[in-house]
Amino acid sequence: MGRRSGFGGLINAVARDLARAQRASVAAHKRAVREGERAQREYARAVRQHERSQAARTREMEREAKRQYLEDQTETAADRNAALDVTIEDLGGILAQTLNADDRIDFNSLRVSEKYPNFSPPPELTRATLPPELEQYTSEIQPPGFLARLIPGAEERHQEKLRAASAQFESALANYRFSEEKRVAGLHEAQKEYEEKRLAAIEAEKRRAQEEEQRRLAEIEAKAQAEREHEERIRAMEALEIEQKARRDARYAARKAQKKKGR
Repeated sequence: MGRRSGFGGLINAVARDLARAQRASVAAHKRAVREGERAQREYARAVRQHERSQAARTREMEREAKRQYLEDQTETAADRNAALDVTIEDLGGILAQTLNADDRIDFNSLRVSEKYPNFSPPPELTRATLPPELEQYTSEIQPPGFLARLIPGAEERHQEKLRAASAQFESALANYRFSEEKRVAGLHEAQKEYEEKRLAAIEAEKRRAQEEEQRRLAEIEAKAQAEREHEERIRAMEALEIEQKARRDARYAARKAQKKKGR
């Protein structure tokens, strides 16, 4: 009887130890899960804060670029208006000479028309992936049951699996962070390159409009000069005709006076 009581006590002691070990394993597993979830939340907050900061900087850059562009456009418009005032004043002096010439100016062609496409980065730079979760790596690792715990080393193997899963999760999380940082950096670089190209295109369009304006003004001046030279030739021909008429009249008067003397 004493032997049975001793064996039963041993079984109960082993059962209590196994129960304590199981509770400790479950508690450790829950702590690991909570720690992983906390790390995920902290990283998600850091990512959101970083994205908000980058978005704020991007909006500030866009506002500054728009403000500078508007100032440039205002100054350019003022310069063009002044140049056009001078041109109109010059044209007023030669208007009577060029009524038969088509000297019309298409002012629409002098406007800077900004038709640059909107920012369209590659899709892989705009798609943010979800971070890995610890549960993805530990969900299939179940604590050993009552009978399995009787096998020596069962609890150690279980803990080893949990540690391996946690290590895999940390590695995947580090790779995810690296990929996200690389994606965000690539997006910002693409935005910067787009802004540089857009501003360069605007400057090129400004230069083209200015060159077109200068070419048209040169054509107008060339026409005006041709008209002036034509008028000068006409005046020279009229003066020559008047001079020739005066000579003819003088010869006629001289012959007439000679005839009177002969009478």
